[in-house]
Amino acid sequence: MDLDYLKRIEDAFKKRGHGLQWHMMSGYIIVQNLGLDWYQKNCALGGQRVAPFDQNLEEDVLALDYHINLVRLGHMLFLLRDVPGFEHLLADLARRDFEPVFFELHAAALLVQNGYSIQFVRPTGVKGQDYDLEADIDGHCVAVEVKTRRAGPINNTRALKNALSDAKKQLSRTKPGVICVAVTTEYGSVEGAQHNEKEIERTLYDFLSGTKRVNGIIVFWHRWSGNPPVCMTMVKEYRNYNARNHLGREWLINPASSMFPTGGVQNGFPSFMSGAQQGAPADAAERQR
Repeated sequence: MDLDYLKRIEDAFKKRGHGLQWHMMSGYIIVQNLGLDWYQKNCALGGQRVAPFDQNLEEDVLALDYHINLVRLGHMLFLLRDVPGFEHLLADLARRDFEPVFFELHAAALLVQNGYSIQFVRPTGVKGQDYDLEADIDGHCVAVEVKTRRAGPINNTRALKNALSDAKKQLSRTKPGVICVAVTTEYGSVEGAQHNEKEIERTLYDFLSGTKRVNGIIVFWHRWSGNPPVCMTMVKEYRNYNARNHLGREWLINPASSMFPTGGVQNGFPSFMSGAQQGAPADAAERQR
């Protein structure tokens, strides 16, 4: 990737607004990492557009969702480009659905921007060794498995229970383990398509009470608010106080104020902007306890 050329794109579109500027810079980063054919087929406007880029662009909020996902992919590819195992992850994309990879990158970015060293773990198919990431948290090597449920709002807990059960099997028995769960934008926020948050939380607490292998669960989702809409990443953490291998800190993700600033680059998002490292290091808009 030519960083000087990326800076020229940034300068060329500076007066056109952050939306177009970030979109053009993200497109360049995606092409450099995944190739022009992949970009045109999977996320460009004229392609087939796989999830999470398959929104109906005739609806304003969904069009913004498409835009922010494209920018987020560019942000994550740039931020994580030097993480061990990153090249293997990209090489394996040809045989994997992209949507789970997108949220694996998202979880990795959350951890990196909160100050943790990580590495991607190449799939082995062996239970207990087949998790997605390893993170160094206060000297502990922590296994991290990422699960996503994006095929519509969660209105029952069966899929969530199955995902948590599968994730636990993939975590190590000897290392601390964390499960990251990505849910849809509509989580607890859209009338008529609202998740039952209390039911979900009851499922999470029941799951944690029955295992000592999992130290905690990080749930993250997007929420749109304001006019014009602003996209925020919401994070809620659930800790297992009975975990076999204890971690010293209670919360892994620090709170921050905004994921989609309108007045300037904040909180290191997107990471490819020349001023992105100014301000708070966290990549989480709001943490609820």
